Amino acid sequence: MVELGAQYVVQWTSPEYRDLILGTIIPTSFILSAVSIPITRAIPLPKALKRVLNTLCAPLRNFVTPEEVMDTRCATEVRTFIERTRTLSVLALVASAGWIGCTVYGFVVKNIQYAFRALLGFMSWFYVSFVMAMKPPTIAPLPFIAFAASHVFFYLVQFSFDLVTADELSSTVTYDMVGMLIPGIFVWIAGTFPLQAVRIVHNMAGPKDEILAALATDNRDAKITAYFWTLMTFLTHLSQA
Repeated sequence: MVELGAQYVVQWTSPEYRDLILGTIIPTSFILSAVSIPITRAIPLPKALKRVLNTLCAPLRNFVTPEEVMDTRCATEVRTFIERTRTLSVLALVASAGWIGCTVYGFVVKNIQYAFRALLGFMSWFYVSFVMAMKPPTIAPLPFIAFAASHVFFYLVQFSFDLVTADELSSTVTYDMVGMLIPGIFVWIAGTFPLQAVRIVHNMAGPKDEILAALATDNRDAKITAYFWTLMTFLTHLSQA
C-alpha cells in the first residue's frame, strides 16, 4: 500500500500531470466560464427554473442591495478605466504572441502535446485581449483574474520543482520566471478595478483628495476594489472605526 501510494504521488507530481492539470485544464476552465456566462445569460430560462435558482442563490445575496441605498443625487453613469483597460489588453496580446511562438516551436520539435497546450494558451490570451479591447470592463474581471492567477500558480509550482532539481540557474528556471511576469502584472492591474460599476454615494472623495469636503464621504470608499475584499482589508477599517 505504501509503494502504491508513493507511485500515485510521483504520478500526480510528474511534469506531464502538472502540464495537463495546472497548465491546461484549470486555466482553460476559467476561460470557458467567461465565455459561457454571457451565453447563459442570453438564454431565456423557464420561470420555474428561475424561481429555483433565486431560492438557491438567496443566501449568497446581500440583504440590502447597493441600488436600494444609492443616493438619488448620485450620478449613475458607469465609471470607465481607459488606461488600465488598454494596458490589460496589450498585456494579454503580448502573452498570446508568446504562446503562438511556443506553438510553432512545439510543432517544429514535434512535441504535439506541448504545441496543443501552447495553442490553447494563445487562443485564451487572445480572447482576453479581444474582450478587453471590444468590451472594456467596468468592474473587476474576475474570470480573467482567476485565469491569469492560475498561470502564475502553475509557473510558481514549476519554478519550485525546477529550482529543486536544477543544480544552477538553468533555462527552465528562467522560463518559469518569465512565464509568471505578464500574468502577475495582469492580476495586479485587474485587481484595482472596483466591484461596483457606479458610485453608490454622492460626492465621493477620491484617493488623492487631501481635504475632504463637508458632503464628501471618507476616501476609503474610493478604494473598494477586488483587492479590498480579497485581502480582507476592510477588517482594518472596521477596527479603526
